[in-house]
Formats: sequence, structure tokens, C-alpha cells
Amino acid sequence: MQPLPKLSLQANLRRLRRLLILTLLLQGGNEIQAQSSAIAVDGQPYRYQRAVSGLSGAQGYRQISLPPEVVAKLSLTLGDVRLYETSGDVKTEVPYLLEAAETAAVRGEVAFEIMNKSYSGAACFVTLRQRTRKTVNEIVLEFGEDNFDRYLTLEGSLDGAKWLTVAERLRVVSIRNAFVSYTYTTLNFTPSDYPYFRLKIPELKPERVNFRGATVSNFQSPQTSLDTLPVASWKVGTLAKTQQTEVLITLGTLGTLGTMYAVSRIELSFKKGKDFYRTVEASYKTQSAETAKMENLRPELKRDFWQSLTGTIFSSLEPSVIDAPDVRATALRVLINDRDNKPLEITGVRVLAVPQRLIAEFAPQKNYTLHYGKPGDRKPSYDLVYFKDSIPANLASLALGTEEMITQPASQPSQLESKWWLWAVMGVIIIVIGLFSFQMLRSTGPAQE
Repeated sequence: MQPLPKLSLQANLRRLRRLLILTLLLQGGNEIQAQSSAIAVDGQPYRYQRAVSGLSGAQGYRQISLPPEVVAKLSLTLGDVRLYETSGDVKTEVPYLLEAAETAAVRGEVAFEIMNKSYSGAACFVTLRQRTRKTVNEIVLEFGEDNFDRYLTLEGSLDGAKWLTVAERLRVVSIRNAFVSYTYTTLNFTPSDYPYFRLKIPELKPERVNFRGATVSNFQSPQTSLDTLPVASWKVGTLAKTQQTEVLITLGTLGTLGTMYAVSRIELSFKKGKDFYRTVEASYKTQSAETAKMENLRPELKRDFWQSLTGTIFSSLEPSVIDAPDVRATALRVLINDRDNKPLEITGVRVLAVPQRLIAEFAPQKNYTLHYGKPGDRKPSYDLVYFKDSIPANLASLALGTEEMITQPASQPSQLESKWWLWAVMGVIIIVIGLFSFQMLRSTGPAQE
């Protein structure tokens, strides 16, 4: 093959270099486009959205209660939720505060002094006097003895001379043995503001009452009630080998099995009858919706893997309540240790959660949407957290509409897939340039000699 003229080779090399530069530019543009596509996809990553309704009046702060089914779809940090003001296709992020509602009871201790303690007949009388007259509804007693079961009478007086009955048959119990350690000495009664109170405590022969002290309080129930979680089913069984009653609770509805709800409390109701005292163990399970469906279709695949939640005591004197730190669960199990006693008859089950509320500033005649559900999303940081003391205590409530799935953009090809052909073209060009350069060197060699 005759060598190409020198000018022809140089011209071809120039063309190939231009083509190589163009290919590099195309590759860079492809990377920028891929990055832009990634940003666009990440800009609207949330799976669900709900419209905010009920907005009226002037601009100001409002609150939105997040229902349990919304909280169940948030991450454990509750950071994957955003509030947007929408105008056409433009979304503006709105700062907010997310806080748990106050559900703890408040006990305001009131200063009392014990005036005297006396005995008459088969009873001990203890007189209490308020230092400052206030309304009270709870007295917790302290005794220096164990193993008693008494019914007390509480009286009140304006002058310490004439006594009126406030409450009767107020029961106090103490049990101490190798298996049981339980004390209940709380007296609850209707709110009263008598300056003087008197306790009539029956004696248990042959020993006299060993009364040590009392704490008087004004007990206030929480203003916000807990959210009730949906219970798909609950079943009661007897474990004869361990002498236990097993209560299995499946959370959700028939269409939402496998949803992990935030659980704060479990309440059981029993048929009224004889007194009882039982130790209790609670545990919980987390499983995906797919696993739940598979276990329903094929029970032989069911795996009993329970994580310990807490332990407590059920007594006929108090509500049967299990309070626990918030956990995410799809199912719950309660084990009641019956020992040699007859199993208790359970009449009802309730599962509750601490309400979550979102607080933000809203403007009238604006549209707002709540976006949520993105595992691994970072928790937002707003300046509003430093000025929350300026937010009014009593806020009007807004409502959330029905849940909508957010349509995700079509998945973009990976950078490796989208530019493989560019790498191939660049490789071919480099090889051709190398061959042409080699040919030029061969063709110019004899001329120089």
C-alpha cells in the first residue's frame, strides 16, 4: 500500500482530533445531564402526599394532627416529612415544628401537715391540715407494715370539729412474700378543698396500724388523649407448660397488615369478679407486609421471633395498662403469668400511641400539601425551633385530605450505561490516530535521510 501524502495524513489527524474533542464534550454534557436528572429525582423523593384543608382567617400559626397511619410511614427519626406551599408547579418548603402531644398526667403536691393520730375502738384516726387551702383529689399513704387489706373512710371539715364524709370503702393493699411484692395505697376521690381531712383506718388485730405519712396532691388527667391504633385481630391462648395466658395482637386492618405502627400503650380489660394479681411480660414483632401475607397463606412458615418490650403488674385494683417506650411494631404479645390460678377472662384489647402534631405558619388563600415517606431522609433544620416560645399555646387545627401516591419519575439509565458507546468511540479514534501517526513516521523517514 502506497503511503498517503503528508498533507493528507495531517489533515486526517486534525479531523480525528476535532472528533475526539467533540466526543469529550459530549461525555461531559452527558455527565452534567445525569447529575441534573439525579437532582430532579431527589428533589421530589417522597412516596405520599396529602392536601391540607380547613385554612381560613388571617395569617398565623396552625396545627395539624398526624394520624397514626401517617406516622407509621415515617422513619424512626420522623424526619422524612415536608410541608410545601404549592402554586402551580412551584413548591416552596414551609418551616415547621413536629412535637409529641403532652399526654402525661400532672400531679401538683399540696403542703399538708399531720395534726394528730389517735386510736378509738378498732380504728386509727389521722387528721391532716392544709397550710394553704387548695383543691385536692388524691392522697398516697405510707405504712410501716406489710400484708394488709383495708377499706378506709375519708372525711372533710371546714373547722376541724364537724366532719362530713368525702369517700368510703377506699381500698389499700400490701402483699409481700417469696413470689409477690405489691403495694397499692392511693386514695382517689372527687376534688375537695376542705382545710381539714381525716382518715379512718380500721385496725387489723392484734397489731395496731403503723401509719407513717401521707402525700396529698391535685391530680390532673392529660388534656390530650392517646391515638387509638387499628387492631386487625387479637387471640387468647393458654400455655399449659408454662402456666401462662398468651394474648396475640395483630395491628392494622385487613388491607394494611405489615404496617409498623408506633406503639406507646397496651390496655387490657378483664371480666369483673375476684381480685387478682399477675405479673405480665410484653413483647413486639416487626415484619414486612410481604412476610405477613406469606404467613397468612402458609402458617407453617410463621416465625415466632419476639423482641422484649417491658414487664409490669396487672391487679384488680388498677387499670391493666402496659406503658412502654415508643416502638414500631406490626404485632404484640402479652404473657400473663397465672401460676396455679385460673386464667383471667379477657373482654377487650386496645393499643394506643402518643399523638404527633405539626405546627407551622399558614397564609390565607394558599394551597399546602404534606409530603412524607422517604427512608433515610435527613431531619430538616429550621430557625423556627429557636422561636417556638413565641408560638401561641392554643392553635386552630387544620385537616389532612386522603393519601395520594406520588408518581416517581421514570428511572434514568446509569452513567455507565448511558455513555458506554462514547468510550467505545473514543477508543476507536485513539487507535486510528495512533495508526495514522505511525504511518506518517514511516512515510517521512526516508525523505529525511
